[in-house]
Amino acid sequence: MKKLLVIVGLLTTTILFAQQHYFHTELLTGAVVPNYLPYPKSGLQQRILVGIGKQHTQKSDWAPYFNLPTTGFLLGFSRIGTAKNFGYSISAVPYISFYPKRTGERKLHFRLGLGAAYFTTPYQRSFENNNKAVGSHFTWAFNALLAHRISQSNSSETLLTTGYFHASNGHTQLPNFGLNSFVIGLMIKTKFKEVTSPAPLVTTKPVKTKDKAWFISLTSGIGFHELGGTSGPVGGIKKPIYESTITIAAQINNHWRLKSGFGYRYYEHYRNHIVQNDISPFNSNPNKGASNVFYQLGMEYLFGHVAFDIIGGLNIYKPFYAEFAEEFEGTNKTDILLKQLFNAKMGLRLYLFNPYEYKKWQPFIGAHINSNFGQADFTSLNIGLLYKTSQ
Repeated sequence: MKKLLVIVGLLTTTILFAQQHYFHTELLTGAVVPNYLPYPKSGLQQRILVGIGKQHTQKSDWAPYFNLPTTGFLLGFSRIGTAKNFGYSISAVPYISFYPKRTGERKLHFRLGLGAAYFTTPYQRSFENNNKAVGSHFTWAFNALLAHRISQSNSSETLLTTGYFHASNGHTQLPNFGLNSFVIGLMIKTKFKEVTSPAPLVTTKPVKTKDKAWFISLTSGIGFHELGGTSGPVGGIKKPIYESTITIAAQINNHWRLKSGFGYRYYEHYRNHIVQNDISPFNSNPNKGASNVFYQLGMEYLFGHVAFDIIGGLNIYKPFYAEFAEEFEGTNKTDILLKQLFNAKMGLRLYLFNPYEYKKWQPFIGAHINSNFGQADFTSLNIGLLYKTSQ
């Protein structure tokens, strides 16, 4: 599987290399931040990232609104501190880099990336120094990085960087403390295709309009997780969570989509646990105990066909969670109440049609990590359909 990931990554890089404008190499070092005790011994980590990127121009449908950002794709190889305890990782992460201004030097940029990683040494009970931070070979990979240019020539730039890297499997396999790292480093960015448009010289943003397009959105998805808390029990089976939502959405200034609606989830693990352990009072109707009805309010940031999706939710009905948390989490009453009340999700959506064309019907697919008040709950995949009601 590791070889397959490397081959796919190299092929993707080769294809995109021929199409994009920039190639960059990053050398980073830093430290793992312990988030549980006792924590395995760790030292300095080393990361090398190879990326390709595209400087968007005013010809784009969306880039002028966001100060002409750069988008691209990163392949990474990392030695995570002490290799015996943490091993190595390979990552594949799409990213977007934002600039605080459109004109002038544009020396500073902020980069966000969300993708996947493969770890060679996840948690194994047979290890003496257990790496409970990474519970599975495959995880989500998130990074946030700040870069400042220190030198420039006609064909290249050199930048100082500092950032935060996070990996988590989204509770699909326990333990799932997640791996957090802070790093500093150097980036060398080389231009291998001339940008023909004078995009950086454009001084005015697109005129904002008061027009809104209204949509009804139907989404259905399936997620997976193991039954247990952050630290275990380990070795359980994975079971699905089924989810459906209906929302009303307003697309504002073409580039933002505000949405509000209601959803339903069904936790198969909850039902089985209730039945197998005859847990009262849920045993009289285990399907009801395994249900979750919630309200959600969210925002999508539209970057062409891709949207970055952030949603917060209020659980109207989630009766079994308190029982589950007391058994597996052992947290205090206030913490349990907050996790029972609030949920959130973050991920990506891919739309079939350009969202700025305002098609009557707009199919999409998505992938999200879901949480209970910030603690990972499950990872989900979904499909859906937008229906435009008015504009």
